[in-house]
Amino acid sequence: MGAITEGKYDDFSILNLNTQQYDPDRVDPFYQDLNLTQVIDKLAVRWGKNVKDYFMYLPKTPEDAEYRRKIYGDVKNEAVYRALISYTENLAEVARLRGEKEKVWAPIQKAVWHIREVGAYCDAYDELEKNLEQAPRSSEGMRRFLEILKEILGNGGYRQILEKTRLLIKRIHELRFVITYDKDRISVIQGSLPDTDASVSDTQDGMHGGAVIKPAGRRKKQFLNPFRTEASLTELEQACLEILIEKNRDFFKEIKSTADSLENYAKNVLQRFEQEILFYLSFCTLQRDMEKEGFVFSTPDTGPGKAMKAEGLYDLALALTALNSGRKVVANDFYYGEGEHFFVLTGPNQGGKTTFARSLGQLVYFTRIGLDVPAR
Repeated sequence: MGAITEGKYDDFSILNLNTQQYDPDRVDPFYQDLNLTQVIDKLAVRWGKNVKDYFMYLPKTPEDAEYRRKIYGDVKNEAVYRALISYTENLAEVARLRGEKEKVWAPIQKAVWHIREVGAYCDAYDELEKNLEQAPRSSEGMRRFLEILKEILGNGGYRQILEKTRLLIKRIHELRFVITYDKDRISVIQGSLPDTDASVSDTQDGMHGGAVIKPAGRRKKQFLNPFRTEASLTELEQACLEILIEKNRDFFKEIKSTADSLENYAKNVLQRFEQEILFYLSFCTLQRDMEKEGFVFSTPDTGPGKAMKAEGLYDLALALTALNSGRKVVANDFYYGEGEHFFVLTGPNQGGKTTFARSLGQLVYFTRIGLDVPAR
């Protein structure tokens, strides 16, 4: 994998200045009291249940919260946001390839799909590095991550791996063979021949689809190529694969050895980033969707000795419900000055006291975890 020692960057987190463990079995009661579980569950539906863990724990220090807030400021930038969304889509393709690999049983099939998986993974980070390099960034966290990513792509060998996998896949695409049969005799020959009534047309893609057997005077037959994701190969497909391997022993040996050498290709620091970045992306996507519906968010200004105040504060969980129900969400202003020790809230039954109290709790919560708050 290159010159970088595994574990060199394991202490880096895009969420915290210091390593923090997230225990999914521990949930504080206030999440239910403030209806935060409704918001978090909605995020988990789209972004995966693991994202819930990062919303269930407050940063250990104010410095951690500020670290996150500055990163979130970068994520909100359109260029950074689009780069990260494209990155997650590329990782989804990696996961798809991994799933396809698990469907096949022949060792050489698995090797080919594994090479595609690794190539797509390296390509995802290569694209991310290029996109982030061109996007405006101001946070220490994003700056540090980009430095780490550049070293992994270069000294870590990812670009070399990407070039290697691309070359192998290109050579696989170029493999061709012709099937002919006359009466009860079938002939399989590696190479390409002009497309005649007695030959097989070249496959459009050396990894997908199939070749069409076109016997003279007979109906076309579909032949699926041996590198696609079929749980089992027909006898004819298996025979064709064996012929290809026999005629290209060195090439297929290279494929197998390359796949074996890349068995553990993902760096720990990148695996951690893949999960933690969803904390920012999930909330940012929700915020963007809400803003399109007319709801406002703002970045809290924190620091010692400041009064606590908000304008246009509303209950985010109620706002999410209102999107589907048509209910009106009432916003409130709030001021808690320096030296004051308690706040008295009065009003009639069903007048919105509990909703306002929840919105105030949410204000504190989203400020503490380093995100924007539902207020003007």
